Amino acid sequence: MFDLYYLKDFSGKNRHKKDISLFSKYSLYDHIKKVEHCGKSDHSSFCFLERNKDEYNHLKTNKRQIFLYGSVFTNNAHALETGISPHKVNVNELDGHLDQFGDRIVHYLKGSFILVIENFEPSTIVILSDCLNVLPLYYSFKDDVLQISSNTRLILDSGFCSGKLDERALLEQLIFDYMPKDHYFYSDIHKVENGMKYTFSSTKEEASRYWSIDELYETRLLKKKESLDLLTKQLKSNVQLYTSDTKKLLVSLTGGFDGRTNIAMLEKDKNDLLAYSYGKPGSKQIEIPKMISSQLKFDYQPIYLEKEFEEKYPVYSNRAVQFSNGTAPIHRANYPFAYERLNNYSSVILTGLFGSEILRPIHRGLGIFTNQYVEELLLNDDFDKTKQMVFEKISQKNILNQSIINNNFDGAINIVKEYRDKYGSLGKQYPYFFFYLQEGIRKYFMQEIQIERPYVTTRFPYYDLDLLKIIFQTPFAGIHNGFLKKSKIKRRKGQLLYAHIIKEFQENIGEIVLDRGYKPNDLLKPFPINYLFLAMGVFKAKKYIKKNGNDTFDDSGKWEKNTIGSILENNTLHSEFDNRILESFRTKRYLSDPLRYYHLISMINFLGET
Repeated sequence: MFDLYYLKDFSGKNRHKKDISLFSKYSLYDHIKKVEHCGKSDHSSFCFLERNKDEYNHLKTNKRQIFLYGSVFTNNAHALETGISPHKVNVNELDGHLDQFGDRIVHYLKGSFILVIENFEPSTIVILSDCLNVLPLYYSFKDDVLQISSNTRLILDSGFCSGKLDERALLEQLIFDYMPKDHYFYSDIHKVENGMKYTFSSTKEEASRYWSIDELYETRLLKKKESLDLLTKQLKSNVQLYTSDTKKLLVSLTGGFDGRTNIAMLEKDKNDLLAYSYGKPGSKQIEIPKMISSQLKFDYQPIYLEKEFEEKYPVYSNRAVQFSNGTAPIHRANYPFAYERLNNYSSVILTGLFGSEILRPIHRGLGIFTNQYVEELLLNDDFDKTKQMVFEKISQKNILNQSIINNNFDGAINIVKEYRDKYGSLGKQYPYFFFYLQEGIRKYFMQEIQIERPYVTTRFPYYDLDLLKIIFQTPFAGIHNGFLKKSKIKRRKGQLLYAHIIKEFQENIGEIVLDRGYKPNDLLKPFPINYLFLAMGVFKAKKYIKKNGNDTFDDSGKWEKNTIGSILENNTLHSEFDNRILESFRTKRYLSDPLRYYHLISMINFLGET
């Protein structure tokens, strides 16, 4: 199930019997391969999309109705208690687990999923999200009507939602490039968070957290050899588990470590694999995967971001905005462009997402995961002074009306202060570390995975709770690799895991150069020879970048130019926004802060269509 809309009318007035918004009514889905299932039961209606007729993630019994959104597997805790190896779980097995474990079911599951459970006696709706969730649902509970959907457009078009913008959420987007916690653009709509249980009945709404990111906190670390062995075993198990339900498989392969390491551990028939990457012709993100695929003798398909992509950029940019529910910036057009071309081969992709983000040293300037405002607020000793600085800079942007900033600033900033107050006693790095994991990494990849969901099911063996529990007990976790220090030695430590795995399973591709300029096998050479090879590689990579610039994407703004003009021409600016932002686009001042403004133009596009 890759899209879901559910409506429950607790009032007993049978308002659910009105024609609900079906996905097939929206032109956005015209090009999507889908099978639509719709139905009604007592005081509820639903509609969901599957890829094939035999993929059915809905079950109704005399006790309950279950909707499985995403993919779910049993975990190590379940294996330890039952003796049954981790495996993919279908909706019938989930029903049995609910009888056996009740709400504790989530402690025995992993994957990327949300369960929506309608209990008949008593009449309640329960939403359970996985611990690390990056595939969210959204909900609205207003006037006794509960709506749950993966696409907020259906909630907004239902007639049961006011459509009033949430001023604080708009300000949070401006400060963080993201809306933290359960916040969303609209006052009546909330995002389902990770590690949560929500319960709805005719009389109340309850939300409780059953898992928190600070459970990963470890101080006593395992030795290097034991760490390598445990991590290798778990990661290889994850790669096999997350690809066990498909014969044909798409494999993301870039010039870096993550995809290459996945490839090294895969045990599938080479005839059932198609590797892919995207970039401009001749880029390292194209040429290096070509070399790896040729070495291992499996098929590779490059997705070239050139003339056709540029011509159709506004179309794919709009799809990225709409499928991300307005949260992704307009320059994520490459995702729908790529997967529309690839999903004829398979609807399941194996990616290296989250790997480097967890293993890299945590330092300032992480950019897309945190920004300068967040870093200053979390790390500067004088919080009040920093808070005032952020207030002044946000006000100078002339994006939101000043009254909105004045009225909501303290509430928005307190989200960061909560991390300082709660975790500051552990050490200066921990407020930043937990915010980075809970909000930063999730915010970025949540956008991507939402965009991809209509085309493919994304599997990421690195962002797996069983693996994370081990990683943070080892010296390879980014948090332990010299926080806020620029030591190149510390920075390479996390990469040793990749080099170790590649050497064990596919040593030959360890001799193929990385986009960093050196080879995985260089990391394993004896000291100090290893660092001599690394230094030479880094020097070559920097020289290449200086000569060629960004060889993967066009970073001149050319691709986005026509899209921005079209959005401004066809959408009316909401009253919450300052009209002076239009001048930033007309004069191209936005190019001095492109990511923030690409988010902004995405918001204007999405909000303008409601």
